[in-house]
Amino acid sequence: MRASQDARFLRYFMCAAQHGSIRKASDELHIAAFTIDPQILQGECTLDTLLFKRLPAGLRLTVADDLLLPACNRWSRDMNTIRTQIAVSRV
Repeated sequence: MRASQDARFLRYFMCAAQHGSIRKASDELHIAAFTIDPQILQGECTLDTLLFKRLPAGLRLTVADDLLLPACNRWSRDMNTIRTQIAVSRV
């Protein structure tokens, strides 16, 4: 995956994990649901593991997410810190 694809995957994964649903994630992200699942599937392929159990009632995180979700949260905080630092340096 390229960096932009990685970032997209992480955003989609985090939102789907938070909501337990591709549809609810798509509503929050204001994108079509059919664009999220392929990104998550590609991430699963890249990591060679299932990240979600796909159930009729939605998504359930797998054990692999005990590692990935905290890393995603750190990435998100780091990106926000970097954005703030860049904005402050422009002043």
